[in-house]
Amino acid sequence: MLAYSDLGGIEEREANGQRQAQFLSVVSKHVRSARLREADAGALLWRRFFNKLSKAGRQSLFESTPGERNDEFSFRGLGNACAAQLSFIGNLLNSMAYMTQRANEDLGEACEMGLVHGYALTLRYALEDISYESFSALSGLRATTTDIIKQCSLALEVSMKGVGFHEPNVNAHQNDSSEDADERQKFVTGCFLSVSEVCNALGILVHRAPLMDEAEDHRVGLLDSSQINTIAALFDNVLRNTRHTGVIDKASDALRTIASRLVRSSSPHLRELPPKWLSSTLASATRGDLYVLRRSAGTPFYVLAVLGAERKKGNRHFLSGTVRQLLETSRGSGLDGLDLERARAAVSHSMNVLRVLFTDGSLAESMLPYVGDAFAAIVPKFSDESWLVNDSARNEISTVFLNGSCLEIEYLATRRSGTVRRCSTGRF
Repeated sequence: MLAYSDLGGIEEREANGQRQAQFLSVVSKHVRSARLREADAGALLWRRFFNKLSKAGRQSLFESTPGERNDEFSFRGLGNACAAQLSFIGNLLNSMAYMTQRANEDLGEACEMGLVHGYALTLRYALEDISYESFSALSGLRATTTDIIKQCSLALEVSMKGVGFHEPNVNAHQNDSSEDADERQKFVTGCFLSVSEVCNALGILVHRAPLMDEAEDHRVGLLDSSQINTIAALFDNVLRNTRHTGVIDKASDALRTIASRLVRSSSPHLRELPPKWLSSTLASATRGDLYVLRRSAGTPFYVLAVLGAERKKGNRHFLSGTVRQLLETSRGSGLDGLDLERARAAVSHSMNVLRVLFTDGSLAESMLPYVGDAFAAIVPKFSDESWLVNDSARNEISTVFLNGSCLEIEYLATRRSGTVRRCSTGRF
């Protein structure tokens, strides 16, 4: 196994360029591994090498050629630190494109090589460590950012074939008794890790990159609002089309990172984006447009990610408006014009979203005033003829009863003792 000590003696000299290229090629075997520890170790080594490129002075430039089992790096020349970092990220994107193409041809084989997990993890590290202020001209970095969004979109599209429920994906493999269980697990794990790290990379990109709408001169910005909306749409597609809990957790956490940056932005236009995303998702839920799946898959966690980004002090306008809309739909109000099937789907989705909001510990105290209204909306649905509505009502009533009642007892007890404790747990 390679260790950090292998970087010792990797000098930033032209004479040592071939040695650096050989080192990168060796590490690529670990980055392109289905084993989590090997891929993580390789990504960390590449991260340290990337940080060496950020030093001042002339830097080595490399060009990678994706191969059957690893990437072959060749020494190309010298440039400044900024050019070296862009070259490194460009090589990562080329390798992601290669693995994406292989996955389109044979997804199982690509998953045995980790799909894009190791490359996306290294990309996330690079986006965390890069110094945007050191780029005197952002034109090259802006073009690279466009390529990042494009390549991440393609990687998500192919990786979702293993964790999405709309694809003829892993379910077909699971029903094939001739396949080994370990092979099926590699298929799911490779897609899960790839989707997770791509989402993390996109979250870090928006979180750290200079945004055009925040700059007086847009030429010093990196991401515009249309690109941010494109990234948000990718998260929406992931969360709407999977029931894999690991993917849901990672994608919603990354989306919360993005929304937290935007709601605290100095630009009024950027601050308006998260509420627009929330409104669009709620409209799909309350119109019954979402795919009908038990507990509404990851859509409630999309809503939760945006609500969790709202400032906890003062009035939580996102939360209050969202809960009121969901309660009205749960009661059956505002469903005029919908056929019976879509109306039942809208009621079910609304109750499923409310269940997740009541379950989340960070919103617990803010959700306490809505416990009574939730009971009033849920109880009549027990007599509904639709199993979909009945099932959602039963799931929500247990959540509201257990979490709401326990929190109310604790809240009243602490008020009587003169101290109010904040709920800091993630789940009850």
